[in-house]
Amino acid sequence: MDMARVVPPMLITPDTRIAELLDTHPEADEVLARFGLHCLGCPVSEYGTLRDGAETHSLDVQELVAALQDALPGSEPPEPPGT
Repeated sequence: MDMARVVPPMLITPDTRIAELLDTHPEADEVLARFGLHCLGCPVSEYGTLRDGAETHSLDVQELVAALQDALPGSEPPEPPGT
C-alpha cells in the first residue's frame, strides 16, 4: 500500500491563515523562512494571515504569495475561462 501523503489543493491568498497553511503544507515553512518569517511555533501564526505577517515584517504580500504558489502545486488560483 502506498503511504504517500495526499495533500488537498489549497488556494493561497493574502488572507490565508498561516497556521492553516503550515498544517496543510508544512514545507511552506521553508518559503516563509526565506522571507524572514519564522512562523513555525510562533503564537501569532495561529490567527495571523499572510497579509498580517507581510505587513509586520515590511514585506510585499503579493511577492510572498507568489513564492508560495510557485513552491506549492495546486495553490494558485484557477485560470479565468477563455485564457
